[in-house]
Amino acid sequence: MKTTAYFLRSSTLVLLSVLGLTVSLSAQPRSSSLFRNTAPVETKRYGSAINEQIVRGDRYMARGQFELALIAYDLAITQNPAFAESYMKRALAKLRLGDARSAQQDYDLALRLNPYVADLYGYGDPLRKSAVMAVEDGFLEQLQSHQDLFVSLEAADAALSTYEGRRDAAMYKHRGNLLVLLGHYFEAVEDYSRAILLNPDYAEAYYNRGIARILAYNRPDACHDLERSVELGYERGALKMEYFCAF
Repeated sequence: MKTTAYFLRSSTLVLLSVLGLTVSLSAQPRSSSLFRNTAPVETKRYGSAINEQIVRGDRYMARGQFELALIAYDLAITQNPAFAESYMKRALAKLRLGDARSAQQDYDLALRLNPYVADLYGYGDPLRKSAVMAVEDGFLEQLQSHQDLFVSLEAADAALSTYEGRRDAAMYKHRGNLLVLLGHYFEAVEDYSRAILLNPDYAEAYYNRGIARILAYNRPDACHDLERSVELGYERGALKMEYFCAF
């Protein structure tokens, strides 16, 4: 796999840049909404304790405290040794600490446990997040570069500034997709929520909001959204439930 090979490149600085190891500010959990659960489910069912360790580890990574991040990811793995995302994130911490061989082992194990986990976080290329999203036909063909994301986002902003656009659930979903690829997960959740308000049976909007909420550290509501997408007939949601919500 192409992304796997990135771990073996000699230039660590280039590698870290490609993988985007530091958590972007847009992806940082807001203190007011961190761990907030509005879904009618038992939060422990969706690994809230594991999520706390993941968030802690990601914060340490963003601060450059890689040893502490490693400890946090170790604790997450201790709580659930079958949770692929913990191994993926621990691989990145180990890579930062110069342990490329062990990082590769964690990375490979993460992919064996969950073949979608690298796509979820967009490692190697943020556009690969679209592989786990519900996107319209031709979506990727319009986005051949990172700059195209901003151009498309400007076009979506313009469309949604009109009266007709503000009544277009599909356009809100489209802009939400762009925001996910750019790492603006909270804003994406807001757009998907607007799409659902306009079309309460919009299965793909529920599904994508679930993906965005996973990336925004809100696993309980995310998994409830994925469940809802399945109830509305989006069968792909069932597969992602199996990998992202099985605790």
